[in-house]
Amino acid sequence: MAQYPRMLHPIGYAVSGWWITGRLRKTIGLIVVLDNRCRKLWTKRLANATTVMKCVTPKSSDTPWVVIGCEDGMVVVLDGRGEVIRSGRVHGRPVCIDEFAALSVGSMVLLATNKGEVKAFNLE
Repeated sequence: MAQYPRMLHPIGYAVSGWWITGRLRKTIGLIVVLDNRCRKLWTKRLANATTVMKCVTPKSSDTPWVVIGCEDGMVVVLDGRGEVIRSGRVHGRPVCIDEFAALSVGSMVLLATNKGEVKAFNLE
């Protein structure tokens, strides 16, 4: 597997040959996905700025999904083509995101907000 820089922009992850970036600015909610040669695969503009982002590959998918927390509390899951496949909401602005596996339900993403809420989203 090729080596990627840890962070080119405020948010960025390398996963399965993809480089996924998002900019943390109040007026931009732009997600850009690049291949391992830095060619654009797809982009997605969200209604609000991103605050946290995590790339995950659930058992039910061959390509990574991108889970994004937005400034207004909206949580969006994009599939490998950049299409919204799930959405939800948290109270407050997401400040932390992590993935974990629960034996009984499979892959999950956990988000924490600036108002103290911690919420899990099932990805299976």
